[in-house]
Amino acid sequence: MQFLSCDWGTSNFRLRLVESKSRKILKEIILPEGIAGTFSKWEKSLLPDSERVSFYKQILKKAISGLDLLDSKQLPLIVSGMASSSMGILELPYMKFPFGLKPLELKFCIIESDEDLGHPILLISGACTEDDIMRGEEVILMGFANFEKKDGVYIFPGTHSKHVIVRDSEAIGFKTYITGEIFDLLINKSIIANSVEPGEDRTSFIKGVKESEREDLLHSIFTIRAKDILRGTDPVKNYQYLSGLLIGAELRKLDISDLPIHIVSENPLLSLYAAAFAEIDGNCKVKLHSSDQALVRGHMEILKELSQVRVS
Repeated sequence: MQFLSCDWGTSNFRLRLVESKSRKILKEIILPEGIAGTFSKWEKSLLPDSERVSFYKQILKKAISGLDLLDSKQLPLIVSGMASSSMGILELPYMKFPFGLKPLELKFCIIESDEDLGHPILLISGACTEDDIMRGEEVILMGFANFEKKDGVYIFPGTHSKHVIVRDSEAIGFKTYITGEIFDLLINKSIIANSVEPGEDRTSFIKGVKESEREDLLHSIFTIRAKDILRGTDPVKNYQYLSGLLIGAELRKLDISDLPIHIVSENPLLSLYAAAFAEIDGNCKVKLHSSDQALVRGHMEILKELSQVRVS
């Protein structure tokens, strides 16, 4: 028994063939075919709105062919992320917070298989509060639905880092931090772009985390440029110092001493966030989880609950 798991983000496209019982990823393909780029192609095509779903199905069909499957017809395809946004296959309304960690509480749409794509699509929508939105993390959160102890703060590092609070097995709220996007803008578009260079230096990262305790974050960022000009500081050290500054500033806003922390990501962000927490509060209970595995578990839990889609 197998199914196709697709995480279609703004910038990237991830498709996996998954063995249902073991949740083992059998095959995987990662493409730079994010929703933003696909939507741009759709707009340039000048096709009528009635052809939109078909247009996106062709993108999916091409990606599935890249898995080189012998016989994949009718395997259910579950798609989450930005595919249900205004730029995606079909825009679906957000699910409102709070909600229980139960797959049937998610908003979804089933797109039947046809000549364009021989797979039924289960398209999952996002979630929102009165002043915040997410698409994708709510599905990853469902990967923890069967955990005996679900309560905690679930942190999803990334371009727009999410902090989701779960109490009594219910997601009651969350906040988004634009940490990753600010970092990207600073290292590529700002005055300090020529003062940084990607590389490893954990000592400089921790120095940045420590410095984030100060209130003048904007000044601390500018010192990277000043120190480069005045002292010729190592650009790799500057890069990691900036990363520590921003991640530290994000995590210091947490005030949930009574809840365990769950960091859900992949390396290097997983280890960086863990190191930042260890520096900020060495007594903090932090558990590390693979976001890839949590997503697959979430997709599987959803498929199990929705009898309309047959896992074969």
